[in-house]
Amino acid sequence: MTFDIAHPNGDIGAILRRAPPGYGAAPTRAAGLDAEATLMQLAHDAELPSPRVLHVLKPQDELGTGFIMQRIDGETIARKILRDEKFARARPKLARQLGGVLAGIHGLAASKLPKLRHVTATTEIEDLTREYQSFNWPRPVFELALRWPEASPIPVHPMR
Repeated sequence: MTFDIAHPNGDIGAILRRAPPGYGAAPTRAAGLDAEATLMQLAHDAELPSPRVLHVLKPQDELGTGFIMQRIDGETIARKILRDEKFARARPKLARQLGGVLAGIHGLAASKLPKLRHVTATTEIEDLTREYQSFNWPRPVFELALRWPEASPIPVHPMR
C-alpha cells in the first residue's frame, strides 16, 4: 500500500509492506519481513540504492508483520525496462550498475546481518521439488526446471 506521511518539512512518500495477521513467509523458506527490513536498512546505510526503512511494525500496531519504507520513484517491471524507449539510454549501463550493487550487498558486514538460513543448493532443489509435487498441479516448465540440475554438467556446491 502506498501513502504519504504529512511532515513539517514536506510530505514523505511511503509504502507499507506487510503480511496480514496469520500470514507471512514460511519460516523454513524465506527470511521474513523483519529480516528484509533489516537488510534493506543496512543497504540504505551503506549508500546502496535501497529505500530507507521508516518503521518496523510491532504487535501493538495491529497490522501484522511488516514495515514502512520510503517510496522511491522508479521502475521495477523488467519488461518495461527492457523494452520501453524511455529506458533505452539506461540499458547499456544497467548490468555494470547491478554488478556494483551486488558487490555492495556482498560487502555488508556479516556481523550486522540478521540470521539467515543456510542450505545447500541440492537441499533447496529437493525442498522445492517436494513443495511443487505437493500441489498436485503439473506444470511442464517446473518439471523441466527442477530436473535440469540433475542433467546439467555444472556441479552443484553447497552455498556458503
